[in-house]
Amino acid sequence: MEGDMEGAPPFGEPILSGLLGMLYAVGYGDGFFRPEEAPVPFMQRERHGLFRHSPDRGESDLVLSTADILAIIRQLHLPRVLGDTEAPGRNRYRVCHHPVFSRDGGKLLVNTLEGRDAVVCEIDMAAALGD
Repeated sequence: MEGDMEGAPPFGEPILSGLLGMLYAVGYGDGFFRPEEAPVPFMQRERHGLFRHSPDRGESDLVLSTADILAIIRQLHLPRVLGDTEAPGRNRYRVCHHPVFSRDGGKLLVNTLEGRDAVVCEIDMAAALGD
């Protein structure tokens, strides 16, 4: 059966995404941080991040870990939190919201915070992956 997948690029680019369970554990949907619901513990940053999904193989491979993304973000000297404190129940850690790759896969744009507080970060993939 032909079809497509929400969020998958339409022109043959790789399908890249984080683990949806991580997204909901950080509060997507209700705004509350529930780390116990994460499929991978948040602090195990080498085990989660952006995955390349291959539906034909039925596999997903980690291509850029959260640790790698955070190292890049730290190089940009972005603040870790907004102001002196975060709102109660809010995720205290920056996350990679809505990653979007350039058509050639050379650049990745992410929001490091959500909503009106979003800070856009451009990541050069060759530099990030050490190519």
